[in-house]
Amino acid sequence: MTIAPRNLTIKSVVISIIDFMQDKEKMLPWRINRSSLLLYGMVALLIIVGSISFVYADGLKVITNMWFELVLPDLSFEISLDTSTIPADGTTLNNIDTVAKNNKGQLLDGSDILVTVSSGVVDISRSAETPTNVSQRFVLRSPDNPQKIVLTFHFKHLEKRLELEAFDPTPPNAPIIKSPLDGNTFTTGTPTISGEVAVDSKMEIYIDDKFNSVLDANDKGTVESSLKETVAKGQHKLTAIAINKYGVKSQPTKAIYINVQTPDPEIDFTNIRIKPNPVKAGEAVYVFIPVSTNTKSVSVMIDGTPYPLKDPHQSSIFSGAIRAPYKAGLYRISAVIVSRGGDSILANNIASLRVQS
Repeated sequence: MTIAPRNLTIKSVVISIIDFMQDKEKMLPWRINRSSLLLYGMVALLIIVGSISFVYADGLKVITNMWFELVLPDLSFEISLDTSTIPADGTTLNNIDTVAKNNKGQLLDGSDILVTVSSGVVDISRSAETPTNVSQRFVLRSPDNPQKIVLTFHFKHLEKRLELEAFDPTPPNAPIIKSPLDGNTFTTGTPTISGEVAVDSKMEIYIDDKFNSVLDANDKGTVESSLKETVAKGQHKLTAIAINKYGVKSQPTKAIYINVQTPDPEIDFTNIRIKPNPVKAGEAVYVFIPVSTNTKSVSVMIDGTPYPLKDPHQSSIFSGAIRAPYKAGLYRISAVIVSRGGDSILANNIASLRVQS
């Protein structure tokens, strides 16, 4: 059987079929009408074109893989790596581990695992030190120019494709802070920051050299968002850096100083509830203390013992059960209130509790 060369064109195939069918028509002892001849020719053409297309579309490879899956034992083949993005610095090493197992879960030797570079220009080699739980470790050295990398790993009839990206390690430009300005005063502990960063980057905010927030930018690099963590009262140093999608950070901006003058948390004294009151010695008492919305936590103290309260419904009403003293008498209740900025305030004698014997 002769297979047509790959440079065979559809036009030549059609001409060959027509010539062949015309010759056959002359040779046949009976007469075939032209419509039947044309029909047979078209069917033959479809079969030939389909066969050629199948070969070009890696059809033989598909059949081969199906055959291997039927006759060869069950195997598993997995790949893991340190990271799918590496800086294009020519020096960074990325470990790629291959794990091949049989159908009993036993680790197989990886000396016959092969790797081909399908896209990109990289240096990849077998590691001299492969962990005991890995069939074969490969080490990829990052290229010195940004590119997409595609690797194909081969183990017997199995293949695994791996995609990586070598990115430009150049740090982005430092962000621009448009607001606040140096010396601005705020009555909120979460002031709004506005500015600009490089496209595909975010802005990190540092207060007094400590991380505070990551602020997202729009597709043009514009940032306008409030701080995520509340800042305490007083003067604070504010700096920002840009961080791109690969985690590369810029140099920090020039420091500016802001003043935070948030109001102290307030207690709604008229709606404080203590139940029951009076109460028998040693029994439970339920305390409800409404406060302003800038309150982070509330603890009450009675007879020298502190009891933290909770705000389970985020309604700024802190509540909880406390234990009444074991000695009868009139006791004063105090509260320690902490603002969202971390400022602590002691409120003495906010209520009284009468304990009966």
